[in-house]
Amino acid sequence: MLEPIEPSTERSESENASAPNGSDDALHAPRSERSGRSDTWRREHTDIPDRTFPLNAFHIRESNPDMFCIPPHWHEHLEWIAIAQGRFSVQVGASLRELSAGDCAFVNAAQLHAAFPLEPGSSLHALVFGEALLRNHAIDHTETRYVRPLLEGRLGLRSFYEKETAKRIAPQLLSIVDEYRDAAPGYELLVKASLLAALGLALRESSADREREPSGRDDTGNTEKKASYIRCCCI
Repeated sequence: MLEPIEPSTERSESENASAPNGSDDALHAPRSERSGRSDTWRREHTDIPDRTFPLNAFHIRESNPDMFCIPPHWHEHLEWIAIAQGRFSVQVGASLRELSAGDCAFVNAAQLHAAFPLEPGSSLHALVFGEALLRNHAIDHTETRYVRPLLEGRLGLRSFYEKETAKRIAPQLLSIVDEYRDAAPGYELLVKASLLAALGLALRESSADREREPSGRDDTGNTEKKASYIRCCCI
């Protein structure tokens, strides 16, 4: 169980997530190709306090013995991971990367992910959110060119953003943490704006990767091997 950041306003009951597991590398395969998963991979029923605004923020700290890592799991929601202090070994799909303070990672829906601290004092923020916060009821360019293709796996997005590539994305994510925690009037608008800004900046950084690296099906054995490694570290 992760430690949520409690907003100052009262929220409703949590909603459950459901879906199969995700892709194999830094680019995300279509959900139809991400459906094959091992039964040992753990589905998380993420606590989303308000169904009308599907977001929750979790603070993972190496100093907290109960919540010092993110064990391997998957859920239907999307997620951003922002490293606040220290270093973490972060897994997204079958890829492992060492991320430092200021770096971040994107997790698509139904994708296996995990994070383990590598030094004392390390901490991160995990922002778990539903696709409703990205979508529009009207059919406009943001929906047809970006959001729908991303959710359907037709638009690849990098998993990891480090140093220069994270410099503009990470502040958007930390702003979401602050706005969600304080819950001042209008915070929902600012949270949505920052989620869309982070997505737009990530898409720019990912454009070269989409041209170089095609999406592919999971290497299930390799993914399970890496998942087992982090699972052992988190015990």
